Order: sequence, then C-alpha cells, then structure tokens
Amino acid sequence: MSKSRPPSRYLKIFGERNTGTRALVKMLRDSAACVVKTNLSRGDADRPDLEDLRQKVEQMSRRSWRKVYLDALMDMEVSAGGPLRVWKHGIATWQSDYATRDIKVVFTVRNPYSWFLALARRPYHRRGLAAHSLIEFADHPWMTLERDGLDRVLDHPMVLWNAKTASYGPFREAAAAAGLTTAQITFEEFVADPVATVTEVMTVLDIPIGQIAPLEMSTKEDARPLSQITEYYRTERWKRWLTRDLVALLTDRIDWQVAAQYGYQPLDPQDFPQSLDARTAIEIAKAVPWLGQIDPD
Repeated sequence: MSKSRPPSRYLKIFGERNTGTRALVKMLRDSAACVVKTNLSRGDADRPDLEDLRQKVEQMSRRSWRKVYLDALMDMEVSAGGPLRVWKHGIATWQSDYATRDIKVVFTVRNPYSWFLALARRPYHRRGLAAHSLIEFADHPWMTLERDGLDRVLDHPMVLWNAKTASYGPFREAAAAAGLTTAQITFEEFVADPVATVTEVMTVLDIPIGQIAPLEMSTKEDARPLSQITEYYRTERWKRWLTRDLVALLTDRIDWQVAAQYGYQPLDPQDFPQSLDARTAIEIAKAVPWLGQIDPD
C-alpha cells in the first residue's frame, strides 16, 4: 500500500497587480505552516555579481530613474532564477518541477473593470507618457517589464489582465493531470471575508494552518481599514468612476471567454452616465494624481 503524499510545505502565488496578492501573502505567512513563494528574494538569486551594481544604483539621486534601473536588475535576477522563481505577477507557465517538488499554487483574479480602475489608482511599473483621463489611459500602450513574460509593448493595459488570467486555466489543467492541487480565489471574495478565504484555500491545498489573524488594515500605502475596503467592494462603489464611453471601451477590450470562467459578466454602457458629476471627478483627481500631469520632454 503506497503512502499518501505528505502535506505540502511550499506554496506559489500568481496574480496580476492589484488582485490582493500582497495581503494574501501576509496572511499566509503569518498563519500557514508553509513557505510562500512570491518573487525572487534577494540573496536567493543566481546572480550574486549584481549586488555591487545594485548598491551603485541605490545611490542614484533621481528616484524615478533609480526605480527603472532596479526593475531592470530584478528582471535579470528573475531570468537567472529559473522557471520556479517566476514573478508572482508574471505569466503562469506550467513546469513539471511544480509537481516533482509538490509546490501547490494559488491564483488570484479580480473583476476586470474593477481591476482597470485599481491599476489607474496604483499603476505599478507604469512607463511612458501620462494620460489625461481614465478613458485615455484605457487606450494607451503599456510598456511591460521583462518579468511580465509578455511582449514588451502592449496595445492597452487590459492586455495585462487578459493574458495573465488566460494563462491560469492551462496551468491548472496541466497541474491536475500531474496530480497537483491548485486553488483560485477572487479578489471580491477575499476582501469580503479574508479569514474564511484563506481557511478554504489551505483546506483545499491540504496545507496545515495555525491561528489566522484577520487583517485590520490594507497592506497598501494608504492603509485603509479593512472594514472600509470590504464595504466599498460589497456595494461596488468603484462603479461610480465609470462612464458610458469608458465601459464601452473596456467591454470591447476584455476577453470575455476568460472572464466568464470566473463569473464575470460584461456591463451595459447604457447603465452609466455620459459624464461624471463634479464630486466624483474631484474624487478621481485626488485618488489618481498622475492623470493630467505634463510629461517632461
């Protein structure tokens, strides 16, 4: 009689920017009896020769350029790290080593409309020209990082969501064929009840958990109370930022064959105003201060 596989002690998370990966990692590391793999950790790289160069870059005076150089260095480290150390925000590509090493995998996804607005609010790794409105941002080309695993220039930001989310299905199918368990969560269910979501994921993956400490505050820079975030998404207040034209453009750009796999459905542009009221426009201007900025020559 063969022995059953022992509970996994390694967990890899995949999820595009602004899908709750940072908060999920914090809760798992605080409560799970496992090693959570996200990004390539410093000191874990196969390019120790880059450390002196990193220190030199850290001394650069202009923060914007320093970040560009540091991102390039991280791309070099991830490239040297091999397929199992792919970036948490990168394309998910199946490798048999996941099964060989019993590395369980969790995927996080988010409503594509809500995700686009979150990217506008926090456009991590944005390069190039500033946009002057949300609809202009939705139509702007997006320059990726090497570790995104995509073409270096995309036609528009929604390609990030479409391509990353589309990669999860084939990965899960290959994992299941190899006998490896995976799990997926939506951002909406996670913010509604983080403790219940983490408990369910760990149960599905057969990873032992300790006492789960609930998140009290957001892990983002603004550190909003979790109760405020839960209510915001429960009532879908983010929809107030949408106009008829923006909904129409995003609906045209979203891959609905992929989105439907997670229960997301297209919105009707006619349900939204042609223009935003003054109060909402001011709210967006405060929350997305980079919109309307003048680009340096």
